[in-house]
Amino acid sequence: MRKVNSEDKRKGFVFYWGYYDAMQKLSNKNKLIAFEAIVQYERYQELDLEKLPKQVYPILIMAIPGIDKRIAEYNKKVAKKSASDFEENSERKVSLPLKKTLSTANEDESTESKYFED
Repeated sequence: MRKVNSEDKRKGFVFYWGYYDAMQKLSNKNKLIAFEAIVQYERYQELDLEKLPKQVYPILIMAIPGIDKRIAEYNKKVAKKSASDFEENSERKVSLPLKKTLSTANEDESTESKYFED
């Protein structure tokens, strides 16, 4: 099982009534297993389907495509937001320090000839 990534910004997930309704036909033990499996898949996107009881398996097969779609939409939204934040911050103007006045080439030549004689 994958460890929780501290970068994961999601604070919650959608639990549809359809999941709840489908689980009502299960025994209390299998309801808990189904609920835990949905939460685990929502959080880590990993699940060992072969270890699930045969009554719970169809519920997860029904739920996983919707979960994957919502996670992909969330990731796309986050990526778009962070890109727009970057653009917004990159357009901000930064004040630069004033330049010291540089002498012109003619002034340099006259100064040079004053100090260096042929």
